Amino acid sequence: METQSAKKARTPPPNVPQEEESTNASNMPRGGTSQEYTVEADGLGCEICFEPFDDQIFMCKNGHPACGTCCIRMDRLCFCTDPIGDIRCRPLEKILAAMTRPCAYVTYGCKEIVSYSGRRSHEKVCPFAPYHCPFDGCTYQGLEVYTHIRDRHAPSAVIVRGGSQRLDVTLEKKTPFRVLLHRDGASVFLLLNGGDVLCGRSLSLVCMGPRPTGNAGVKYKMEVKRRSDPDAPVLWSSGAAPFVRRLKDFHAKGFLFVPDSYWDSYDSVSVTVHLTDGW
Repeated sequence: METQSAKKARTPPPNVPQEEESTNASNMPRGGTSQEYTVEADGLGCEICFEPFDDQIFMCKNGHPACGTCCIRMDRLCFCTDPIGDIRCRPLEKILAAMTRPCAYVTYGCKEIVSYSGRRSHEKVCPFAPYHCPFDGCTYQGLEVYTHIRDRHAPSAVIVRGGSQRLDVTLEKKTPFRVLLHRDGASVFLLLNGGDVLCGRSLSLVCMGPRPTGNAGVKYKMEVKRRSDPDAPVLWSSGAAPFVRRLKDFHAKGFLFVPDSYWDSYDSVSVTVHLTDGW
């Protein structure tokens, strides 16, 4: 007598064709009607941070889904007070991984097709993402931010000339930033004048296009001297200029504190910026 396997082969339910398993909206069933579904975006967000889900989704025993970072942020305790972070919600992960759409910057030239869960990571580094002009009241959005600032906001920009690696910039207290246009004809730096520090100002440097190779920030050193007292200590800081496409909602993590005593009678200060990456 032949022995039969204890495990039965997985077979599809009746009336379901085995040759069509794709959920792509372009597939056509035998009846000829397009199987296209629409999903409200609000229904695909984490119930804790309300942002689109990450690649890994977890759920509590009550079925509430959350992204992995939120599980950690909530100390692995769901809002329903049940533990969360141990059970993967793989059916939802599979559905989101199968959902694709063109990159949000397709109108600027990007041809990538991105998944729902991977769109944020792609669009964060997409080379076709537009820059937003930093000047208040200007509505420019595009890829030619260097040319735009040079042509439309030239009086407020400082151009790095020749082979210089060093630039002296005069900054006034009332000026929120100064634009530094690099000699390569593409790189834009912003010397930010933060006003959120008691008894002084916080100065920082950011890079606004193009994104450095490998997403590494351009290294710099910043120095400030007290004009009225040559013997006063030189204030300085160094680091890597973070990359930004817009100033709105940007908050510098590192800065050079310049106390009020270093600003002259005209409420201005001279800042020397060294770009140390061979720019």
